[in-house]
Amino acid sequence: MKLLASDYDDTFYVSEEGIKENIEKVKEFKKDNIFLIATGRSYEEFMDKDNIYHIPYDYLIINHGTTIVKDGKVIYSKYIDYSILEELLKDLNVDTAKYYNISNEIEMDNHELTPYTNKVRVKYYDKEYAKEKCNFITNKYGKYVTSHYVSKGYALEIVNKSVDKSIAIDYVRNLEGINKKDVYTVGDGVTDKLMLTTFNGFKMENSCLEIEKLDISKVSSVSELIDIMGS
Repeated sequence: MKLLASDYDDTFYVSEEGIKENIEKVKEFKKDNIFLIATGRSYEEFMDKDNIYHIPYDYLIINHGTTIVKDGKVIYSKYIDYSILEELLKDLNVDTAKYYNISNEIEMDNHELTPYTNKVRVKYYDKEYAKEKCNFITNKYGKYVTSHYVSKGYALEIVNKSVDKSIAIDYVRNLEGINKKDVYTVGDGVTDKLMLTTFNGFKMENSCLEIEKLDISKVSSVSELIDIMGS
């Protein structure tokens, strides 16, 4: 049995035609193997897409690896230290941001802080200001959290320091009793880097510069990778 973990944006979904091809290929792949999506999106954000495309995944990893969902139920979750959340939000200047939201496992609330907070996302009006905030949060709270800068949206996505997609994938691998050599991953962005270098990683065409520099094979689609895995 093999396990394939795919990022969603610009990987599993690149185009309308491409995602349809990927879905059909995954349906065949899943007859004897495990397929999962590993995304930075919150549960609600991803489900907005899944309700359209009906992606045939076995596991869903959300919020950069904070939470694993199987059959609509949370089976693994990592939270931001509750003791720092209030001060963190003040330092993020959320009142002057374009918007912010808080993900609590599979629910996304605009403001409520709970002990089950997985991710804080803040979108700013200015690119340089967002970068400065990212560096500030990393310097002040780096012991507790990782701050991801999302260049397309001038946004920060903040999660527990111990979180990574690769760790969540390894959790699923152990659950399913799959050998590490039989785990394959594919992605295009910075938050995919560790899962691409930990397992049999493949980078997408048009990956970000940091991923492009990795000495790993390149594919044009998830369906192409599945063909490679079967050869």
